[in-house]
Amino acid sequence: MRLNFSTSIFQKFITDPSLQKNPEFLWRFGEACMMWANKYKKRNPKRRELIFEGREYAIKAYELNENSFDALRWTAILCGAATEYLGVKDRILQGKKFKSYLDKAIGIRSTEYTLLHLRGRFCYEVSNLSWLERKVCSTLRFELPSCTIDEALADFLAAEKFKETPWPENLLYIARCYAVKKQKKLAQDFLERAEAVDEPDECVNESIAEVRTMISNLL
Repeated sequence: MRLNFSTSIFQKFITDPSLQKNPEFLWRFGEACMMWANKYKKRNPKRRELIFEGREYAIKAYELNENSFDALRWTAILCGAATEYLGVKDRILQGKKFKSYLDKAIGIRSTEYTLLHLRGRFCYEVSNLSWLERKVCSTLRFELPSCTIDEALADFLAAEKFKETPWPENLLYIARCYAVKKQKKLAQDFLERAEAVDEPDECVNESIAEVRTMISNLL
């Protein structure tokens, strides 16, 4: 699947070689892929295809201009999103690249809320790795960073601080962290804040259901 804008922009992109080597154009196409992908549920193959396509655009943009913060930012975002669709081994290998991009981007702009959210998600996922996943990391000689739920929560709360408008995805991860910490009241509060956001996309609706189940299972 290739991104199919119903405008002359995409047609110009595929016929004009200069645009295919324009990093400013490419990272914006990567961003468009991510935005469109979020219209679909996580298991919809169209979402996966759009994320992988967007990752190609973003990586190429960053390769063409390593001084572009936006190209780096979208490379980190899309590499992180792509890990959802990989097996354990590939997810770990891709995770190493993702963390490298993420660290570089945060080093440039430490208060960028999307990057803080992504680092929080990385910490959250690492802290919740299964025994098998940790064994694979050991086999691949990938030294896992020391990550805790509290560190993940701190990043999500920081992202919430720097984001001027409500961001349901981040609110839901805060709720997840409090659920893991068995702080049911706080988890419920942040879930309700996420539910109150107008017109959530399909991906957010799916996550709301997941978090609601997590909280309902707490004693």
